[in-house]
Amino acid sequence: MPFEDSEVSDSEEVITVMLVEDDPLNRLLISIILKQIYADIHIIEAENGQRAIEEFKETIPNLIIMDIQMPIMNGYEATSAIRKLEGGDKVPIIGLTAGSLKGDREKCIASGMSDYASKPVVIDTIEKIIDKWLNANRD
Repeated sequence: MPFEDSEVSDSEEVITVMLVEDDPLNRLLISIILKQIYADIHIIEAENGQRAIEEFKETIPNLIIMDIQMPIMNGYEATSAIRKLEGGDKVPIIGLTAGSLKGDREKCIASGMSDYASKPVVIDTIEKIIDKWLNANRD
């Protein structure tokens, strides 16, 4: 089920993004992109869906970027579990996949994700997602 755009009330607020990605190189690349967009961003990294659930219980982020294909627990399963946790229904979850097969977006939305992006990610893609789901103002 898609979610309405979230709104960050204070443009000076530090944005917390959980980045769930099993590939260390992809985590590094996406982290660099996020830091180029926001100087004061806090990034929580998780290497699989199970770890994402554990991290979510500790800190509810403003947004989650969730890889789909991961070991231990994939992105669809992790999204479903997070949606059942307190506060999990309000956080935008963006599905991220290397495949761009017909029906991928629909499968992401059906699993409870808010949106979908395909790899390779570029700064424009991440920036549009952040603008769309957080409505944050950047200098």
